Amino acid sequence: MSVELLQATVEHLRAGFTPRQVAEVREYAGEFSAAEIERVGFNCPAVFVTCLGWRKAKEPQRLSGRRVRLVSMAAFVVTKNSKSREARMSECMALADQVGLLLEAWQPTDAPTMALAPLNDEADAENLYGPALDKHGLALWMLRWQQEAKPLVAPGALFDLRTVHITDLTRWQGTTPEAPVPPNPNPLQVQEDVQFPR
Repeated sequence: MSVELLQATVEHLRAGFTPRQVAEVREYAGEFSAAEIERVGFNCPAVFVTCLGWRKAKEPQRLSGRRVRLVSMAAFVVTKNSKSREARMSECMALADQVGLLLEAWQPTDAPTMALAPLNDEADAENLYGPALDKHGLALWMLRWQQEAKPLVAPGALFDLRTVHITDLTRWQGTTPEAPVPPNPNPLQVQEDVQFPR
């Protein structure tokens, strides 16, 4: 269910920038680093969003009740600039600042199976500059933050079951009897075609 928080974060950040300002905003499988550059194709500027994990919120600040999670999130901001290291850092730092402001102002609406709260506090930001990034003319900043989220479905429920489509294939076998009604050698047969969409 916390995947809904990840998807909502990506959608919020994507809506906050034009494609010219940020070419890509997408989910990422984990922490983005210089080692990923050779393996991942992307257009700059880019923002990669990931969930780093969660734990039980011992003293929830925004949500109440049982089963409130404190979810750790991160966004990796990548920019490309061939002018100089300083220009790369300044450009990436400015974009990371904008991402942080968007996150801070965000008032998420609840997802289908999870209540989502705004950030507990401002996101922390860190410059991840290194020679491997510099070699590619890239700059990388990371933002980390925490949000509270609470499942809206009771434990043990079928979380993936959203809708069920049932086609009724009931047919009368034989002819309509006239009164009095003798025992029918061809009783009513009921078939249901149940489809579970993925």
